Amino acid sequence: MKTQLAQNFWREGLCWTIAVIIASISFTPDAGASSSLRLRTAPGSTSELRLSAELSEKNPQVQIYIQRFLTLGRVETEHALGRAQYYFPMIEPYLQEAHLPNALKYLPLVESTLLPEVTSPAGAAGMWQIMPNTADYFGLQITPSLDERRDPHRSTQAAVGLLAMLQEQFCDWRLTLAAYNCGPGRVRKAIRKAGARDYERLKGFLPLQTRNYISKFTAMAHVANHYEQYGLVPKYPSDLSGPTQVLPIEGPLNLIELAQLSGAPLKTLRKLNPSFLSNQLPPLKGRGRYLVYLPQEAVKSYFLSLTKGAIETAPLPALPGGEPSASLGPPFAAASSSYFNRFLVSGTGYQQPGLPAFPKRPKTLFSKYFIRRWPYAMA
Repeated sequence: MKTQLAQNFWREGLCWTIAVIIASISFTPDAGASSSLRLRTAPGSTSELRLSAELSEKNPQVQIYIQRFLTLGRVETEHALGRAQYYFPMIEPYLQEAHLPNALKYLPLVESTLLPEVTSPAGAAGMWQIMPNTADYFGLQITPSLDERRDPHRSTQAAVGLLAMLQEQFCDWRLTLAAYNCGPGRVRKAIRKAGARDYERLKGFLPLQTRNYISKFTAMAHVANHYEQYGLVPKYPSDLSGPTQVLPIEGPLNLIELAQLSGAPLKTLRKLNPSFLSNQLPPLKGRGRYLVYLPQEAVKSYFLSLTKGAIETAPLPALPGGEPSASLGPPFAAASSSYFNRFLVSGTGYQQPGLPAFPKRPKTLFSKYFIRRWPYAMA
C-alpha cells in the first residue's frame, strides 16, 4: 500500500514539474515570424477574423501552447499538419461559400487534430466535435450504424452553419469562438455580468477552458502558418493519399460486398468513410442514398465487376453523348462514368452533390443550448 502511494506521489510530482518547466520557457519567435498574427480571410469574404495573438510576454498563455505544440506534442502536431494537407482543400470551399474567414479551417485542428473518429467524454464527435443537439438541428443522422458527425463533409457543413449563426449574433470572432466552445448562453451571461461586449473585459466571466481555447486556437494557427520555421515536418497519412471518387448507393449498404466488388480493402473503405459504424447499414431515411468515398481505381473495378456479366448478354444503353451507361440495378443507383468523373478529386477536396453549405435560416432554433429566436437581438 505504501509503495503504491509513493509511486502515485512521484508520478503526480513529475507531471507538475513538466508543466512548470513548460510554463517557464521563454518563447522568442523567429526573425521571420510576425510579432502579431492576423488571420487571413477567404477571398471575397465579407467577414474578418482578427485575434489578439501577440507572441510576446503580454500573452504568456499563447506561448505555453506554442511550446507544447513544438515539444511534448511535436509528433502529434506533425501528424495533424499532414492530415491538414488532405482535409483543408475540402474545408476551404465551404468557408468561402458561406463568406467566412479562411482561418477558421484551423478550428478542427484544435478540436480533434483533424481526426474524424474522435469522441469526447461530453458526447461531441467528429473533426468539429459536434454535440448531438447541434447534429439533430443540422440534419446529421446518428444511429447505431451511422454517425454523420464523423463524416468530414457533413460535419463541416454543420460547423460552418453554426459558426455563421454565432457570428451574426455576437459580431465578434473571439466571442463566436467562445460560444462555439462553451455555448452562446454562457457568453451572453458573461456579457451581462461584465456589462460589455469586449472580449478582453468579459473573458474573466467565461470558463477557464474557454479562455484557454482562444489561446490554443491562436497558437495552433500560428504554428500551422510557420511550421517550416520551427522545423516541423508534416507526416502525411498514407491511407488517405491518392484520388478518390464518390459513389451514391441507394438502399441498404454492405461494405464487405462493396470491398469485394471494388477490390478496395475493407480497412480503406472504413478509413475513407468514418461515419459508417458498421459493415452493414440499413436504407437511409429522407435522402435515400449513401455517398460512399472510394479510391478512383476501386470505382472503375466496381463498375467492371457489375457490368461484366451484362456485357456478355446485351449491350449497354447509350447516353445522349454516345457514352455507354453502367447498369447497376437495385439496390445501386444507375449512373454513368461521366457522372462520377464530376466528383473526381485529389484527396477529398470536393463537395457532396445536392448538399448545401448550411441549411436555410430557421425561425426557431434548437433547444436552450442555442438561441431562442432568430435573429437574436442582443440587449
